[in-house]
Amino acid sequence: MPKTYDKSTSGGAVPAHFYKPKNSSNWYVRLDPSTELKRYCAPTPLRKSTGQSDLKLAKIVGLKMLADQRAEWHRLLESFTRDTALHHAKVFLDESFVATICHARLHSWLMSDEDDRLTGLTDQDILEIESFAALSDRTMRSILAQGPASPSWVDLLDTVFDWCLTLGYELDPSDPYLPKLVREFAKVEKTAQENIRLRNLGEVDGTATPPPPQEPSPRLSDVSDIFYEHKSISNDPKYAGTLLNAWKLFIEHAGDVALDSVTPQLIYEFFESRMHAASKPWAPTRIRSFGKRALGDAFALAAAKGLMTIPNPIEQLKVLPTLTKQAQKEREKPRFPYTTHQINQIFSSAWYDPNEQKIFRGKMAEDLGARYWIPLIKTLYGTRVREPIQLLCSDVRKQGTIDVISLRVDIEKTPVEVQTTSQSDSIHRSLKNQTSHRELPVHPKLIELGFLDFVAARRLESGPNALLFPSSEPNSNAQKPKPGRAYEQCYLRFVRDRLKMGNGFGSHSFRHFFEDLLRETQASTGAWPTGLSQQLMGRSRTASMDKDFIAREGSEALYGAGYSAKALQKYHGMVDFSELRFPPPFPEWLRKTHSS
Repeated sequence: MPKTYDKSTSGGAVPAHFYKPKNSSNWYVRLDPSTELKRYCAPTPLRKSTGQSDLKLAKIVGLKMLADQRAEWHRLLESFTRDTALHHAKVFLDESFVATICHARLHSWLMSDEDDRLTGLTDQDILEIESFAALSDRTMRSILAQGPASPSWVDLLDTVFDWCLTLGYELDPSDPYLPKLVREFAKVEKTAQENIRLRNLGEVDGTATPPPPQEPSPRLSDVSDIFYEHKSISNDPKYAGTLLNAWKLFIEHAGDVALDSVTPQLIYEFFESRMHAASKPWAPTRIRSFGKRALGDAFALAAAKGLMTIPNPIEQLKVLPTLTKQAQKEREKPRFPYTTHQINQIFSSAWYDPNEQKIFRGKMAEDLGARYWIPLIKTLYGTRVREPIQLLCSDVRKQGTIDVISLRVDIEKTPVEVQTTSQSDSIHRSLKNQTSHRELPVHPKLIELGFLDFVAARRLESGPNALLFPSSEPNSNAQKPKPGRAYEQCYLRFVRDRLKMGNGFGSHSFRHFFEDLLRETQASTGAWPTGLSQQLMGRSRTASMDKDFIAREGSEALYGAGYSAKALQKYHGMVDFSELRFPPPFPEWLRKTHSS
């Protein structure tokens, strides 16, 4: 430990580590690095002038030089020997941590005094120690009596901060435990000087140097690096960083407390604070999935590394904070339906310019079929965002005399064998719920625009189990491959940045547009058969548009496979799209790439 007291403040006997070269009138200090430090590196010994010829003044300057050098070497040694230490890590105090810091201070004081007595103390040295002890006693009594009102409080506070930095800890000036630490520190300073004065009288009883302080219990920040490293093995760095960020948010909330002190209550309070955070609040669903997983995995890893002895506190958390239905509704991102004008704007925009080179890059620059057909399918069917994106060539086929689009993905989300250019084993296709699984008649408008010919060409080119839109194939290095990420991101950026439609408009706006058309169609044509519009839209419950027509849903909701594509075709054909200005047929549209 570094020495902590200046044993000389006036002239007299030459203290250890001071010398005057023959060719100089000034006093110098000399200090060699410890043998322990030299095992790790080769630091330069201290040989430096105090700039003072008067011994009294030289002691004032030189003792500070020595103290600073010892502290620097101590910190250097810490960097080699404490692999998992909180070296200059910001920490938050508690009773245990305060006790650890103060114990280290008392040990350092008395050990330094022992070292000096082993080298020998003159009568003058004893007088100087007594003078320092008397001054220290008065100062600490003032601090203990007056607290922050003491004139010496700020000076001792600076000493506390410096001492903690020497130990490798950076304190938070706003820590509520800081005044407690300063008072306990003052008690230690007073006790140390009392013991040293007793030693000056030759007393040994009750003045023994306490044992070196034990390393503080592993704290939350000890897990950060190993958690990120562990997660980076099986996850992409971005996702590992997201998990680590959740852990750091927990440390920010809880303070860098000991791992064994974490309680389910503390985690509950953290989740609650994240749910009500001013910036990027977590939804209850994010807490249940991502939040619990991130913290639970970090605590499990800490236990596996021997840093924690208590049971995983996440597993002890039996309930999670939640929001009222009203609060959840207020938080939902707005989703607005497109107007007819807005859809016409999309159909006439650069999205439908096959020669546009500046906006589109990568997959979306090449997959003109996706750019052309996906907005059309969404418009004519009101599908969810991912439903047309993840279609296979084989999903468009004949059902009797009717051409159908089959949304027939495995509801259990087991891998579906899909032919891909990268020869991936499988990718996941998913639907929202069981009623999303449906077969819809190919709309006459799609046939008119050349959709069936497009599908036939894709099937011939890549095979029946190939993705209908090649850009939907996930990147080969994706951890959780999802079809169509390139399309989704590109479309949202286009609507937001190019068309300036604002928040609430995106791919789902097609579905809301179609819902409005269904309402108008039902209002003008009369009641539809029970549940037909739900099946057309892939909804699991009766929608508000149907409630006026369905007083009570009967057993038909539970039995059978639903309406045939032929029956759906009749009613689907009633929906009026006459105000839309569709793009030219796909073959004609493609020819623009050759004529430009």
